[in-house]
Amino acid sequence: MKRRSAFFATNKFGLLAGLAYPDLDKERFRTSCDLMNIFFVLDDLTDVATASEVREMSNAVVDALRNADKPRAHDEWVGGEIARQFWILARNYFALRRVTVGLKPSLMIFEFGMELPREVLQHPTIEKLSLLCTDLILIDNDMASYNKEQACGDDKHNIVAIAMDQLHLDVQGAMNWAADYHAATVRQFREVYETIPRWGGQVDLDIETYVDGMGNWVRANVQWSFESERYFGNKSGRVMTTRRMSLLPRTRPEDVGLSEICAVKG
Repeated sequence: MKRRSAFFATNKFGLLAGLAYPDLDKERFRTSCDLMNIFFVLDDLTDVATASEVREMSNAVVDALRNADKPRAHDEWVGGEIARQFWILARNYFALRRVTVGLKPSLMIFEFGMELPREVLQHPTIEKLSLLCTDLILIDNDMASYNKEQACGDDKHNIVAIAMDQLHLDVQGAMNWAADYHAATVRQFREVYETIPRWGGQVDLDIETYVDGMGNWVRANVQWSFESERYFGNKSGRVMTTRRMSLLPRTRPEDVGLSEICAVKG
């Protein structure tokens, strides 16, 4: 129990929700905190699970989301109960068919209280901005998490590791490449932002809030990466100030437990 409490305390998922959604009321903020907890519990546990275990976890979560009123089996993985409790709180706002992987569920929180027509949300310009926002967050996340992931031998899907392999770069060269790609994506986001159509009335006000939320999510993710201990352990402040870090020694996956994966110390 103490280890589990430390996991949530050091990773500060509620902080990420607060940074990403600074203007939510109490009820909606609780929903955003629950969503962040679900995302990261799944992320960490599936990293070290076997394929069959991941399938079992996924099935438990999906079943809990679809049947939030059904009690979970006492011996089921805890993620099912986490998802069930979240959905009871959130289902008045979310429609299950609209939940997809990636950033979309997080952006949906901005829609609470809005009446944005489907043709507005599915407009090519808005969808392009959503895609660019997702790319920015993925780049930021991969740059921040690379050291932890390479130490665990879990970096094969990290953009830094991919750049090193495909472009024959060292770590610093790959980081520089990722930073340049990020800067180019920011420029593209700003260019597309200037082309947002006008629908008139409340829709324009709501879509402005929605798109501004995308941009804030990018910045919130970066700030949280440094303020929590998820990626840099107790050296987060120093890394944020100096933008320098030393590579952690690689560890055999079978020797790495949940506590080590979730909170790199050093």
